Amino acid sequence: RPDHGIINYYNSSAPSRQNKSLSLKFCLYGNCYCPKDCQNCTVKEECKTIDLFEFRFNPFFLKKMVPNTPELSKREKVLAFKYPKSFTKNISVGERKRGLLNSLLNFQGYGDSLDNILIHTKVNELLLYSMEALQEDQEDIPACPLSVEADFVNRLFDAKQILQENLSTPLTIKELSKKVAMNECYLKKGFKDLFGSTIFEFYQKERMSHAKYLLYDKGLTVTEVADLLGYSSISHFSTAFKKFTGLRPCELLFKQ
Repeated sequence: RPDHGIINYYNSSAPSRQNKSLSLKFCLYGNCYCPKDCQNCTVKEECKTIDLFEFRFNPFFLKKMVPNTPELSKREKVLAFKYPKSFTKNISVGERKRGLLNSLLNFQGYGDSLDNILIHTKVNELLLYSMEALQEDQEDIPACPLSVEADFVNRLFDAKQILQENLSTPLTIKELSKKVAMNECYLKKGFKDLFGSTIFEFYQKERMSHAKYLLYDKGLTVTEVADLLGYSSISHFSTAFKKFTGLRPCELLFKQ
């Protein structure tokens, strides 16, 4: 799945500074890492990872960047918290933003107070490139307060973990929504937006990946695997397995 980012702008009508926030969130897939004790600046081999970043900006700090003029662009209004609508916007992660995020992830600074200057410079540059995505004529998607949004995302990760822990006992959407205390519609949409697949697609992929592990690494029979994964018949399991791998279990075993 491609990398992606989100701008979340929240501006409540209440005067408190706590009711105003601007945050950037990014998700990077499949990074390479340079170990901390690296002597030759070589990286580890690529591995399957998901790295999440979140940057929250102080309203007072942002307002100082905006000129005191009557005519402001949408971007300037957002920075000055003069834009009236709260919104969430998906943004792409190009080479510039990904490079900055990777440099922050593998940060190697001066080892003194200059590190703060360097980090602030990189984060401000990240904000600059992200704000370029805001266009005057684009429709805004309503945003929730950060505390609500964070709780929402945590529940989605809980749902994902519950699915992974119940590969042998399939749950209905209704049962899963009750376990994470979330509306079914929000659960389905939020899960797909966050993880890039429907709940059913994710669950089937996890089950079939585990099936391959049981068949080839553990040496279990097709009958044993079908039973462990809660299938009522071998034919149902075989059909699902073929849909995922392109081959039936016995065909893949023979091919191996």
